[in-house]
Amino acid sequence: MKKVVIGLIVLALALSGYVVAVRSSGARAAQSQPTPAAQEPVQADDTVIVEAAVKPVASVELRFPSSDLVGEVLVKEGQTVKQGTPLARLDRRNLELALAKAKASLQQAQAQYDKLETGATPEEIAQAQAQVAQAQAQVQQAAGSVTKADISSAQARLQSARTTVAELERGPQTAEVAAVKARLEQARVRLAEIEAGPKTADVSAARAKLAQAQAVLDQVRSGPNAADVQAARANLDAVKANREARAASLSAAKTRSQAAMLQAADDVRLAQSAYSSAFWDDEQAQNGKNPRTGNSFDRDGLDESTQQRQYQEALHQAEIKLSQAEQALAQAKVTYEEAQQAEAAGVMQANAQVQDAQAAYDKVLSSVDAPAIRAAEAQVAQAQAELDKLTRIDATALASARADLAGAQADLDKLLRVDPSELAGARAAVVSAQAELQRLQGAEQAGRIAAAQAGVDNAQASLDQVTAGATAPDLSGALAQVKAAEVSVKEAELRLEQATLIAPMDGTVAEVNIKAGEVVPQDQSAVVLADFSRWQIETTDLTELNVVAIQEGTPVILTFDALPGVELAGTVTRIKPIGKDKQGDVTYTAVIAPDGSGEQLRWNMTAAVVIKSAR
Repeated sequence: MKKVVIGLIVLALALSGYVVAVRSSGARAAQSQPTPAAQEPVQADDTVIVEAAVKPVASVELRFPSSDLVGEVLVKEGQTVKQGTPLARLDRRNLELALAKAKASLQQAQAQYDKLETGATPEEIAQAQAQVAQAQAQVQQAAGSVTKADISSAQARLQSARTTVAELERGPQTAEVAAVKARLEQARVRLAEIEAGPKTADVSAARAKLAQAQAVLDQVRSGPNAADVQAARANLDAVKANREARAASLSAAKTRSQAAMLQAADDVRLAQSAYSSAFWDDEQAQNGKNPRTGNSFDRDGLDESTQQRQYQEALHQAEIKLSQAEQALAQAKVTYEEAQQAEAAGVMQANAQVQDAQAAYDKVLSSVDAPAIRAAEAQVAQAQAELDKLTRIDATALASARADLAGAQADLDKLLRVDPSELAGARAAVVSAQAELQRLQGAEQAGRIAAAQAGVDNAQASLDQVTAGATAPDLSGALAQVKAAEVSVKEAELRLEQATLIAPMDGTVAEVNIKAGEVVPQDQSAVVLADFSRWQIETTDLTELNVVAIQEGTPVILTFDALPGVELAGTVTRIKPIGKDKQGDVTYTAVIAPDGSGEQLRWNMTAAVVIKSAR
């Protein structure tokens, strides 16, 4: 680059005869002078040389609005596309389900509103009328006289309640107590036998059986490479144990990630509900109505602008929380899928290790009588299991024996004492039976008729409500549900539409940073599209001292580090108005249109620009 710049300086001096002021992103030492000399200020005909970069005339970085799985990539790098061409799509299954759910909710809300608006159906009115007729029939029934059978039944209930009280006050029978005590003693004996453990003779016999089985196994294994057999068997047992532990651990991790994903889905649903409520409140507030009362803010004594700002802020916060919940759900889905993949891979690897260990064990056994060894090992395992069963207490049997003992003791305690609550209940039953008999025989019949008449009044009120139709608040609330559902449908449709990247212009696919089945990256664009039919050159180190010396329309000469000997003419088409800080210097960007197509140029090639000062 330095050689190119120095060559340009010499060329400019030869052509113009003026002093050249050279400024670039790095300071360039004058190679012809051992000691730098102070430069003269830039004169009216000075030449400015700056560094620049090659850029396409038009380019765009396309991103998906949300992080989700990529469903398919429809283009590849270097492919030419037209405006409107689909470039890539997210996995649309969840979005399509969300849209279907939103449409179903809209249909339900619309049906509810239509039902309120049209009023009750003839069938509903007929049902309400039938309830009135039924209530009137009950009044007529209550007005009838009480039969002798009713009185006899009430007297029998009273006698039964009195008998129960007498039995409770008398206490339990001797035979009942004896039977429960016998059951209690049996439970104590059984528990003592279990806690005492097995007999010594049984244990000795089991140990002798185990020793005999072990001796047979040792004798069978005494063939060649017995130590190798034992080592291979131990390795096989260890690998199997590791497989079980690893499978349990991976399954637990998958279960935890699945629970987190389900919780995140619940959070999204809650956030969606909160957003819908906030949206409706804000819409009413912007129309000057208090969402809590339906009145205008002035009527409720509230400042309209203040309330509108508050509801707008509430809607904004609800939208933020909904977005955060959706992002958390997407991450939870990724974690769950990773746990599934890890489980499958881990189990596969563990199974492979078991197969290798089994093969090694079988290979060692091939030099001895393998069936005889397996049979002897089975006898040892059986004898060991019998000994273990004898020498340890069966926890299930012990718990059952203790439960039987506690149950028998509780039954005996219940027989030997009168339960105050049970006795009180029996006495209350006597009082209730007496009251029922008095009601049937006394003047309370009028109360029954009055109660039946109240049922008629209630049924008539229901009929009046059905025939009157829906009220204005009911219709308003139902309409609000319809509007909220319509918004949810539009939101779902928008998310589904945004799941496809569409080319906003004609151009070439310059970069593809996504793959099908992967999650959309957050720190870079998904697809970069550019128009390579024309190029423009953008300066990178044009300082504030030099920018004042040039203007739009100024001709320039362009050279390129990667293309020695190539020199293009160009014109300054635009100077960006805002300067940027670059390592302590304020630099401006001048945009230059090169003459010709520049077929050899590539994006971000380094260029040198010789600009004739306009001062």
